[in-house]
Amino acid sequence: MKKRIMVIGPNDKEKEKIIELLEGTENLPHVCSVLYLDKTIQIPSSYLRGAGMMKHIISTQQNASAVLMILSASRSFPIYSPNFAKAFHIPTIGIILYTKNEDNRVGVGQCRREFKETKVDVIQELDLSNDKQCQQFLHIMNRIKEGMI
Repeated sequence: MKKRIMVIGPNDKEKEKIIELLEGTENLPHVCSVLYLDKTIQIPSSYLRGAGMMKHIISTQQNASAVLMILSASRSFPIYSPNFAKAFHIPTIGIILYTKNEDNRVGVGQCRREFKETKVDVIQELDLSNDKQCQQFLHIMNRIKEGMI
């Protein structure tokens, strides 16, 4: 079975931007269930809000090569529980989304703390409007997918 990158996060719009970047396409279908695409697995944000749905997120890892956990620097409350990333037996990457135009230092710091408590393997900051950062991100994701990281 083809391994994909599993993408989870609290905001479906931000998650869709990451998935569009990874897939190299736009106008992805919007559904309220797990969506398998060519390179990614999209987990609906509602799965993070329901304790009973966590088991579905965790069991989906068997079809994934890595897990991207997304947080926005502008969010106002914690999303992931402590040690959540330890439930996965594949690499976990915490992605902090921010915008260069906003003062996000406090938000980025809070996201870093949350990801450290969550125990992700790697923390990456990403401004989706910065093409150079997006290309570096894609390069890192390709190396993870190939098992080099």
